Amino acid sequence: MNSALYETLSEGERKSPDQPLFLDPNGLNISYKTFFKNVAKASCLLRHFDILPGDCVAVLAHKSLSVIEIYLACIRLGAVFLPINPAYTDFEVEFFLHDAKPKLLIATNKRVESLSHKLSSEAKTKTLILNSDESGSFNELRQTVPGHAKSASLSENSIAALLYTSGTTGKPKGVQLSYKALLSNALALNSLWRFNAEDTLLHILPLYHLHGLFVAINVSLLSRGRIMFIRQFDTDDIISQLTQCTAMMGVPTHYTRLLENAKLEELSFDHFRLFISGSAPLLAETHHLWKQKTGHVIVERYGMTEANILTSNPIEGKQLVGSVGLPLPGVDLRIRDPLENCIACPNQIGAIEVKSPSLFSGYLNNSELTQKEFTEDGYFITGDLGSVNDDGLLTLEGRSRDLIITGGLNVYPKELETVLDSLPEVKESAIVGVPHPDFGEGVIAVVVKEENFSISSDKLINFLRNRLANYKCPKAVFFVDRLPRNSMLKVQKSTLRERYQFTFT
Repeated sequence: MNSALYETLSEGERKSPDQPLFLDPNGLNISYKTFFKNVAKASCLLRHFDILPGDCVAVLAHKSLSVIEIYLACIRLGAVFLPINPAYTDFEVEFFLHDAKPKLLIATNKRVESLSHKLSSEAKTKTLILNSDESGSFNELRQTVPGHAKSASLSENSIAALLYTSGTTGKPKGVQLSYKALLSNALALNSLWRFNAEDTLLHILPLYHLHGLFVAINVSLLSRGRIMFIRQFDTDDIISQLTQCTAMMGVPTHYTRLLENAKLEELSFDHFRLFISGSAPLLAETHHLWKQKTGHVIVERYGMTEANILTSNPIEGKQLVGSVGLPLPGVDLRIRDPLENCIACPNQIGAIEVKSPSLFSGYLNNSELTQKEFTEDGYFITGDLGSVNDDGLLTLEGRSRDLIITGGLNVYPKELETVLDSLPEVKESAIVGVPHPDFGEGVIAVVVKEENFSISSDKLINFLRNRLANYKCPKAVFFVDRLPRNSMLKVQKSTLRERYQFTFT
């Protein structure tokens, strides 16, 4: 029954009603009882707007507690929750509205006005206003709407949420996540990361993304812990709140920016329990600096929209820097040799394939693509490259589409990036392949230099040639102020390939 997800997440209301759930940097505390009372009101409002099981509710709004309350209201009613990044343009949002056909769009007044033409053509989509200061018709109406909305009872395989991939390689795909997928992953992570009622999670991630919403919120609710809710990332603000928290989930850029703030070294981290990172590779240098300054190891994990979290390093004991750890309980992970089309040997790089109870149920309106992304024996083809060592630890080697084949030889970008990033003059780098008249693809390096450092392209290339086979070395180097990133701060290599596609032609 789908109610298992809502019933499990709402246990805190029944068992610890007066305990604080959400903490605000300004001192505002919201208890489990108050939060779920607001969820119940949101459920009544959605039902008042004729939201029934299976109907899609889209939210295009800034980070707020109301967004989380709408998410919980949706899973209570059996509706499909669709969070949309508010940074997306109207053109991008119009695609989601056309593809998902939400029955209700909850957005800022400004976005509803700018999308009015599209909304008029999608006649079945009603609207509610939720502004950045939480004003608007959503909160006004839910305080007055009468009635009681009963929890729905559907199959565990019913769709609970719809997330669109970032679209870095083409049109975004609507990833359908079931109640079973969300609950099984939350239970596994809650156990693995040992979250408990004494924890306070520093919540700095966005709510339109898997990690910030379904991982951070679900795991915290399961543990009946507390959440320090941060609406915007500011290193001074974050550092001032670290003393009040015991756990933090972030992306590598969060950690590098915090390391740049001198105030970090003034803190004691004896009270802190867990730092988690994901969504992009964490540099070895960041690992070492964070351990040096805080005394804590950052736990890396690996996940994706289509599969939730798949692997994690242990929170205690020895870790392999650069690895994303072991498969979660219930996750079956294998590496396929792309050339021989067979299961790869230990330490051999290949395509990552997985089976897991947390896998998605398919791409919306695209059964053909869904079928294509699975093997005949039911493994999902992640599109990532990796290797598993003799201890079963997974190391990511990049996306399969980022693999460069130059002169018939494979070049794995991460190998070069790791070497380049070890130079003190290099802040970060990205390796991509672009068309080459002789080799098919030519390797190029796009480099961000550290401030107050100078380095030439010749020095970089010679440095690589002393450490790697010649065919792997870039044939051109470009220096930039910053690398292009998507909303989750992942480097958009497709943008770099497009920008430098005529380098050798």
